Amino acid sequence: MRIPLATVVAFLLVVAPAAAQAIATATPNQAGKGSQLHLELDATQAPVSGRLPTSTTLSVQAGTRFDAKAVLRRCTAAQAQQDACPANSRVGAALVTARVYGRSYPVPLRLFLAKPQQAGDLAGVAAVTTVLGSPQSAMGRVVKTTVAPFGFQVILPTPGDLSGFQVTFERFTADIGTSRVITVKRKQRKPKKVRHHLITNPKTCSAPWASRAEFTFADGTTALLDAPIACVP
Repeated sequence: MRIPLATVVAFLLVVAPAAAQAIATATPNQAGKGSQLHLELDATQAPVSGRLPTSTTLSVQAGTRFDAKAVLRRCTAAQAQQDACPANSRVGAALVTARVYGRSYPVPLRLFLAKPQQAGDLAGVAAVTTVLGSPQSAMGRVVKTTVAPFGFQVILPTPGDLSGFQVTFERFTADIGTSRVITVKRKQRKPKKVRHHLITNPKTCSAPWASRAEFTFADGTTALLDAPIACVP
């Protein structure tokens, strides 16, 4: 499994409006290639303004393909709660940096592929971290969307409950993407090795690919951050 954190999270972004301080990238960014997506956000800026979200939704350009065959195993909710997801179910990582009572703390999230959480979902995602010394987890979803110009979304609830603490959300990064080779048996022919990529870029690049991060907060409000992903044909 390859999860090159040289792209500090595959989900995703080039420069958004100055207030948002968001960056998204695909590596490689060539049309039709398997890639890792990366998202990086300065959460102290508007419209997030330091608020810790209850969930994060990452949306990517229509035509981007998601292939669950790129991951051998699946993590269950029970395994996620025990921080015992199979290593070969991992699909990426994220990092939340928050200021708690005046001191900055990095909170690493490990992301694992799970079975679909609802009928019609492409897959599930387990987000696992450690909060105050104990494992915390949340089950997210990978879903198709018809909201143009996007093709699918990753929905990640925030693990753990920090509502009773003085918390300022400072920074968020995420990387998503992996691949594996599957040997396909063929009748009366030599087996064929096929590489499956979790994420494959759209086949064309006539303009930057769209991506969006949407944060939902406890009061029901949301913050939308659009940022194009630079691409090459």
